[in-house]
Amino acid sequence: MSLYDELNVKELLWKLQRVETTLEAFSAYSKYAVSFQDLKVVVSLDDFAAHKSFGKFETIAKIENVIPYYRSHQLLVLNNETVRAAKRDELANFVVDHTLMFDTNVASAISTMFRGRGLRNNHDRVIKLLDSVVYNEYNFDHLFYMQESIKFVRVISENWVGGAGGFWKKLNKGFRWNLAALMCFRKIECGEYVKHSKVSFECSFRQAVKEARNASYNYYVSGEGRDAARKVVLMQRDILLLLLVALRINFSTERNIEDRTKLLLDEVQSIVGVFHEREISILLSYFVDPKSVPILGTINKGGKNRRLLKKVDNIAWDFYTPRAMEMAINHFSTGQIILPYLATFDKNLEQLVGMFPVKGTILSVKDGLHLPFRSEKQVSYFEELGVAEIVAEFFTDQKIQERSRNRSQTIEEQFIKIKTEYEKFRSVMRA
Repeated sequence: MSLYDELNVKELLWKLQRVETTLEAFSAYSKYAVSFQDLKVVVSLDDFAAHKSFGKFETIAKIENVIPYYRSHQLLVLNNETVRAAKRDELANFVVDHTLMFDTNVASAISTMFRGRGLRNNHDRVIKLLDSVVYNEYNFDHLFYMQESIKFVRVISENWVGGAGGFWKKLNKGFRWNLAALMCFRKIECGEYVKHSKVSFECSFRQAVKEARNASYNYYVSGEGRDAARKVVLMQRDILLLLLVALRINFSTERNIEDRTKLLLDEVQSIVGVFHEREISILLSYFVDPKSVPILGTINKGGKNRRLLKKVDNIAWDFYTPRAMEMAINHFSTGQIILPYLATFDKNLEQLVGMFPVKGTILSVKDGLHLPFRSEKQVSYFEELGVAEIVAEFFTDQKIQERSRNRSQTIEEQFIKIKTEYEKFRSVMRA
């Protein structure tokens, strides 16, 4: 039996959606989760009583242009070790890793600084951002930037048969500079900067270039890395397919929200093959009020609509951002807990991520379990729209199995579906 189907996990999820205090969260974990060896919980709380008997507390600094994965800056982290420590009236001793990812624009700004070039109008906000994140001593991640760059690199990497050096030279010069700069920035000595305002690194830029070269080859070309990159592409193209379907429905009918929800979920059932709650919730908000999702505001009916697929594809990458954070949580939260953040100057992206605030996560890396959850109030969103019964119809065992059969298993299958849906969407936009 999958952990998803365990009654105690379902009870734990139900309780955590409703807890408001640290004591309630600790009690729920103690009752429902201690029987599972590898189960971890992160939950954000507004009523935050920091006592060592309740678990490990993390208070997150609020930094402009840094988006946290979790909705609150007050987090409680729970696992079996926290329960054992509580019985001894001690502090739990395990690692919580605050990892900051950089989008392409921030990566480019860091690269510009390493090249000794001016940041022009971006100077103040870039310096303010980097000063803040170094002072808070985050761990810095380069993988999100590499994931965002898959769309450019895959053309070379999919058929590459040579070594790392040759592959590196084939890559775009701007990408190479950005990745090398991120590798170097990851090694900044935060302690030196905080104490003495001195910028120093644990490696030379030459060493950072070598690390960037090896990392790019391992991620894009090696067997394990290529598999990981394909999973990213599969997820992003799931979202792209969903966006094409939703946009077509939005521009082709003026039916009420109930009818459009039914149309969308029928297409999800037969074409997309997976119910992405986060993305579907946002798209239903878009059906109600297109202005509520500004990032989709560049897609308008009429006119020439040049490079329409590219526009939607770029938006799909933005929608993918929280999924990248979840992949980091899934992959790295083995002997530790990852708390991911994203540095970006894109206010539309920040607003998009904030439309689906995550209260917490139930996680078991060993068993492949990752359950992000919202609060009880947010869960009732489908009820507020009057579509809860329609959504429920798509969660019978038969419907779930049918979706699973219809989901694309390869990039090639997805390509055929995307091509077909894009032609439908383009016809609607031209009408």
